Amino acid sequence: MIEVCVCERCGHAVYPFRHVCPECAARAWRVEHVDDGTLEQATTIRHRIGVERRVPNRVGSVRLDLGPVVITRVLDGAEVGARVALAKSAGAVVARPLSTRPLRTCRGSDPRT
Repeated sequence: MIEVCVCERCGHAVYPFRHVCPECAARAWRVEHVDDGTLEQATTIRHRIGVERRVPNRVGSVRLDLGPVVITRVLDGAEVGARVALAKSAGAVVARPLSTRPLRTCRGSDPRT
């Protein structure tokens, strides 16, 4: 879950926090908690300057339902265009695939059967 700031005057959402709304210049915010978004783009960084270990690092852009786009680390299994769950880990936002397993129901739990 991440915290998105929404302007009290005009309703514009921003991430990360800003002191002044870029739409109306207001300074009053309310905080909305966001659990997921849509992975719009992703790429893999294979080599980082100054880093000895060459461990691939996948990053992407996640559009939140409130509007802002968040740059995240993307875990394996998350596909472009799919919904992803968001969490913070060591100060960074991480996107992981939402469970695609179908819900299981107990046999006979539906009174119509």
